[in-house]
Amino acid sequence: MQHLMQENAAELIALLEQGGRLYVCGEGTRMAPDVEEEIRQAYANIRQVSPDEARKWLDDLQTDGRYAKDVWAGIYSVEAQPEFAVM
Repeated sequence: MQHLMQENAAELIALLEQGGRLYVCGEGTRMAPDVEEEIRQAYANIRQVSPDEARKWLDDLQTDGRYAKDVWAGIYSVEAQPEFAVM
């Protein structure tokens, strides 16, 4: 997903600035933080602002309910922990 965000960074940032909403759903230990970092970097590069300003911008989107995450961490595997398998 991040490569698509990089390719379309200007359009993504413009849509968010025009009131768009972004919903990130999925794995929360690597994917979600990587997506969030990509958004911050794109904003910082396009608007020529500091990383702190980009972080504040994204935090403001989240506060406004225009950036939301539904993520999880950890993967349950019966193979990795057979003692927890339901028989």
